[in-house]
Amino acid sequence: MNYEKNDYFKILKTWCDTLIKLQMKEPQSPAIYGGIFCPACGRIHGRINDCMYPLIYLYKKTGDKKYYEAAKDVYCWTKHNTHRPGGFFLNDPNCLWFATTVFFNIQLGELLYHCKDVICPIEWEEWNASYCETLDFIYKNFNENLSCNINYRIAAAAAMAVAWAVKGEEKYKQRARELALYAINHIGEDGLIFGETQGLDSYGITPRGCRGVDLGYNVEESLPNLAVYLKYIGEDRTVEQALLRSMDAHLSFMLPDGAWDNSWGSRSAKWTYYGSRTSDGCQGAYAYLSDRNALYAEAAHRNFLLYKKSTHNGLLTGGPHYADARLPTCIHHTFCHAKSLIPLIESKMKRDKDLLLPRETSKGMKTFSSVNVTLAAKGHFKASFSCYDFNALNASTTPTGGALTMLWNDKAGVILAASINEYDLVENLNMQVPPYFNDICQTPRLELKRGKEVFRNTLDTTANITASEDKTTLVYNAQGVLKNFLLRGTERFQITYKLGDSIFEICAATTAEDAVYILPLIARNTEALTVCGPAAQLKRENAVITITCSQPITHDTSIGKRIFHPCGGFLSAHLRVPIPKNQQVTLKIKVQ
Repeated sequence: MNYEKNDYFKILKTWCDTLIKLQMKEPQSPAIYGGIFCPACGRIHGRINDCMYPLIYLYKKTGDKKYYEAAKDVYCWTKHNTHRPGGFFLNDPNCLWFATTVFFNIQLGELLYHCKDVICPIEWEEWNASYCETLDFIYKNFNENLSCNINYRIAAAAAMAVAWAVKGEEKYKQRARELALYAINHIGEDGLIFGETQGLDSYGITPRGCRGVDLGYNVEESLPNLAVYLKYIGEDRTVEQALLRSMDAHLSFMLPDGAWDNSWGSRSAKWTYYGSRTSDGCQGAYAYLSDRNALYAEAAHRNFLLYKKSTHNGLLTGGPHYADARLPTCIHHTFCHAKSLIPLIESKMKRDKDLLLPRETSKGMKTFSSVNVTLAAKGHFKASFSCYDFNALNASTTPTGGALTMLWNDKAGVILAASINEYDLVENLNMQVPPYFNDICQTPRLELKRGKEVFRNTLDTTANITASEDKTTLVYNAQGVLKNFLLRGTERFQITYKLGDSIFEICAATTAEDAVYILPLIARNTEALTVCGPAAQLKRENAVITITCSQPITHDTSIGKRIFHPCGGFLSAHLRVPIPKNQQVTLKIKVQ
């Protein structure tokens, strides 16, 4: 293979070259030297060790010594600043979380296994010592008693499988198998992996019978690490069949442009449109197993194309509009996703360019019971709706109450995309601070303000949902109570969404006085928006989005003409429509 002409290889090289430019060479203090400075966060992230394998991989393929030296220096910084006695590495120097040790261990094991022939004896001895130390820690501590999300235990299965290949000791093979079986017991009837419960019981069920599910972490860490398990452990039909079933289920959520519709997930605070902020990338599963299903190759490639579009100044940004918003790029996305390009490069997968993804061919409605999320497709529109009650644990997180979490059009792309209810740094060392915090919620919603209190339909975890369809229209209806962040309220609401072949309708009504419907329309700074009376129009490069209403539409510019939200990484124009008490108001969205 001519790697220099491989598009996947080019992006990997671009990312790593830029990381090297940001690597600290002065001063010589071990607290600084070798670290990679993040221009967005103003510090060195503790998990930069994730890029060691990609750097050594590039050294092996190009012979350029700079990649080897960069990996050496990253390891030295990591060892000095995040290593602790007992065999584990902290997520960050000022953070007590240690379970990310498993990710360091996996990539170090793969590095030692695949690149042994290019590692000098001194580095081999030192890196192998760290590998064995972390391996022992994982073997002893990563079990059902460890309080963590399911992605860590699945990663431990991958770590043990890699250890079986590197060390050849039977105990690692046995433990890998145990952890893999534990993992597939967390695949629900609908095929989605559950257990992303933020430290709560991984088998926990919400009042509505939902599970802790996050699409981003599932497709970018859990599925790929189950694939890593299969790669190194050899044949395991039980796990393979469960994995392929789950990959098919998750693929239902991939949008036609390769994005993952995680607008509703339990950890959607870190959603980046192409995946999640600090996870690895879906290619580890979909590219590696592309020989099992041709659709997997197409999914891996289309998702890669989003990486390419989201790369600016050599770094992978946190979503499509970061560059438009002129925000600095956090390096977390780049060094975490770099290793996902290796299976993409090495898979030699063959694409059938005529293949269509499931979201492109699906018609009608389908509900995933473990999350109470419904996917709908009619004509050129694709939508997702959520009454997922995971936010009963923390009202600032996932939108619910029959929320419209995604509206996508074949001509226009993303029109509407939900965010968490209130932006908060739920993982303050792993998330980027936006330009502003107040009133940036990106979810379309009915909203009522009473003094300092805010009441929304997207906070009602107990809303009643009905769905129906006929030959011309898909209908999704939500009835409930406008609630505050304490999940209390008295004013009732009804919202009905209708998908036709060419028009998408939102019909909203409430018993409250002075309520408004807020429609955050995804819009770049360069896209012209016109608002006049009961109509609004947004001109995109290849489409015109027209919104008409039975009430006047206004554009809320109190923060700015465009408001940036890190969830998804979008800019939006916040349109507002008054909802008179006990009157139904209809908004119609059309694309030309």
